Amino acid sequence: MGKIVNLSWTGSSTKETWNRPIRPVAQSGWYSASYGTGALKAQKNLRAGGGGASTDPVKALREDADYVEQRVKGVGVPVLGGPFRLDLVFDFATAAPVKSFFMDRGKFSIALDPLKGRTEIALTGMIYDSETAAIAAVREFDALGKDSVVYAHYRGPENLIFPTIISSTTAPRLMRALRLVLEEERRFAQAASNLLLQAFFTLGGLRYGPTVNPSGGGAVAATDLPALRATAQRLLSEQPAGRAVLNLAGTGEVSGAVNVNPLIDQQVLSVPNLVKTTAESIGEVFPASSVDKIVSNNVVLGQVNWGVTARGCFSVLKPGGTVSISPYAGQLAEQIQVIVTALRSAGFKSVEVVHDTFVTAVK
Repeated sequence: MGKIVNLSWTGSSTKETWNRPIRPVAQSGWYSASYGTGALKAQKNLRAGGGGASTDPVKALREDADYVEQRVKGVGVPVLGGPFRLDLVFDFATAAPVKSFFMDRGKFSIALDPLKGRTEIALTGMIYDSETAAIAAVREFDALGKDSVVYAHYRGPENLIFPTIISSTTAPRLMRALRLVLEEERRFAQAASNLLLQAFFTLGGLRYGPTVNPSGGGAVAATDLPALRATAQRLLSEQPAGRAVLNLAGTGEVSGAVNVNPLIDQQVLSVPNLVKTTAESIGEVFPASSVDKIVSNNVVLGQVNWGVTARGCFSVLKPGGTVSISPYAGQLAEQIQVIVTALRSAGFKSVEVVHDTFVTAVK
């Protein structure tokens, strides 16, 4: 009959049971904790003749092909103050991310590393299915005190492995790249009205510069404003009462709407009800609280600076007015989170993603 060994920790309700003798591979066990019970599997890493696999389980985990630093190739901030964009695949020739996902800034310990100068305890026995489960496992060790910091690992977006503490200790190259992005963001913060911040950095430090919004977004030349405002006022006066609609980057696909479009690099001969300006400038061109609804359809990444545009939308909409934005279908993941963040930052309420394809909000 085989023997077993039971493990427990002072101040923690977690218990583990392992079969003995410990075998080099496929070791099985059982755990019981406040966050659940289940089977454990572990592998004993052996170093043969000074070579072979690392005996350090933390190092081995960080070298896993699915670990966040191994999979993420670059980072960026598509909207000033918005979430971080983590790029899994990008085209070096065009300096454009091909496959990305977004994470809230609060997930990253950028200003201070909570592990610095304290005892680091990494739970490496298992990779949890969710961040919630991983955090629950960490809380089992709260009694250890402030001198020790415990963290676990979980499967997050794109099935990547994340530590519950993302810092310079657990992801040094990723954090270095994010700090470079934040420095770039601060540099261009004063130009937020006319800049679409698309700069990103690879984890190796390679920089791809920011590009000005191709539609020239932002401030309108003072000499153009009187004519644009006159056109906007005239077209609004022709809208049905209570149904004044603006179509950002529109070409006439929304019947009767006032189309806001600079018509740059577009093969369009004639657009009805046109105010020839950018989406970013609507707050300057249209009167405050003059519009009932704003729509935008099939806008491609980089065509509109949503951080600036959302503030303009909030200004020109009447109280209770609505926004409905449907990005280009091939770039939904890249744009939806950016749009949601921009609308919320501008003051909109009831911001919702509908069927994972378009965003709605209410002033």
